[in-house]
Amino acid sequence: MELHTVILTKSKLAALPQAERSLLVLLGHASNEINVLSKLILMVRKDAPPFRIAGRIEADQACVLLRVLVGQLHEAWELFRKRVQRNRPLHEKYVPLLDPEGAAALSNLKRHFGDSPLTQIRKKVAFHYSDDDNLTEQSFQAVAETEPLELYLTTQVGNSFYYASEVIVMSSALTMAAPGTSNDQQAFAKLCDHVIAVSRDITELFGQLKPRSCRAACPILKRRWKRIPMDRSSRHLPFRISSNSMLANSRRRELGNDIRSRSRSGLCSKRSATPRQSGRCDCNFLRPIRWRESRPISRKSDRCP
Repeated sequence: MELHTVILTKSKLAALPQAERSLLVLLGHASNEINVLSKLILMVRKDAPPFRIAGRIEADQACVLLRVLVGQLHEAWELFRKRVQRNRPLHEKYVPLLDPEGAAALSNLKRHFGDSPLTQIRKKVAFHYSDDDNLTEQSFQAVAETEPLELYLTTQVGNSFYYASEVIVMSSALTMAAPGTSNDQQAFAKLCDHVIAVSRDITELFGQLKPRSCRAACPILKRRWKRIPMDRSSRHLPFRISSNSMLANSRRRELGNDIRSRSRSGLCSKRSATPRQSGRCDCNFLRPIRWRESRPISRKSDRCP
């Protein structure tokens, strides 16, 4: 792909009215967050997880990031609505300059955010823990008796994962994304459809507004470009991180004592010291809601390395 570097200067940006300068900065900021979160979701898993628990954790990590992305998409629309739609001079200056694709994106966003499930998820699940509507209890009561509600506790700080919490919280998000749908796979697909469509339209809209703001500051833009390879990255977001990046050993020992006490009380099982891996997992990013399965975990094949 081609990489273009647009060279701006503080003096040129300072010549813009404050409202336009702030808008340019905030449009870029919102675009960065949406792009980074999208990349992280894609990085969660690129190959088969080594064992089922890893697959579950990685799928739920994707769902955590997805909910944050949902909230940021809502916030990006609020940025446009408050700083462009409500500002008549800016609206009249920039919106008429949108090409047909940009105008269509704006029309789609207005229609979507007229009654957006993403806004509901953002307000009730993604960005708040208050649970004023008691959604946690409602989702818990709806969980099947056969649902594996488990906590994955480790002796390293930062690697524990409370799987049961994500099962229940994500169930609340899916109910808002597809009300009346009892099939989690269909509800998750509907949520993904919303996120993909809104991400595409916001990217198109903001992508057209930013260059027009830049040209208002610098009618003749200086830029450099270079061609960079598009080799696929080998990195992915792991289900665990190494001890080198963790907190101090004393804190790890403290958590280890807590885990051992939980183990003795039956809250977690003692694991073999010998690493062991299993075959392919039925829980991957393309089917993350496969955590809802009736069969118990096979302890033989699901030990953590």
